[in-house]
Amino acid sequence: MSSDELALPLAEWTRLVGREYVDVSQRSRTEAETATFATAQKIVALVRPGNKEELQKCVQVANQFRIPLYPVSSGKNWGYGSRVPPADNSVLLDLSRINRIVEFDQDLGYVTVEPGVTQRQLHSLLKERKSSLWMDATGSSPDSASSAT
Repeated sequence: MSSDELALPLAEWTRLVGREYVDVSQRSRTEAETATFATAQKIVALVRPGNKEELQKCVQVANQFRIPLYPVSSGKNWGYGSRVPPADNSVLLDLSRINRIVEFDQDLGYVTVEPGVTQRQLHSLLKERKSSLWMDATGSSPDSASSAT
């Protein structure tokens, strides 16, 4: 994908989410393309929307310009693969800023989380509320996105 083909969608994503949340630096792209196994796919940009509305608009831009998106919660999917997209020339859609705990119901035993909520955040909520519930954590880090719903 040429820089000319990317210019308009990058400008639109920058307008939507802010310059600091659209990253095309070689360092960030190389880091995001690195996994614990051999990969060759290239990422053209990282976009980090901050809420559901920004996310929806980012997807609309990708559809308009026919750019493949690869969403990740926090990008720390150790043990489940990686954050490397399965195809070249994808934009990594990092959902880590969409990280609110939306609802907690002790009696019914559920928590509703946004995709960027980490295991650490969920654990902290349960601890703060002195909940009798426990979190079924993965073998990843506390900063990996929670799988609770």
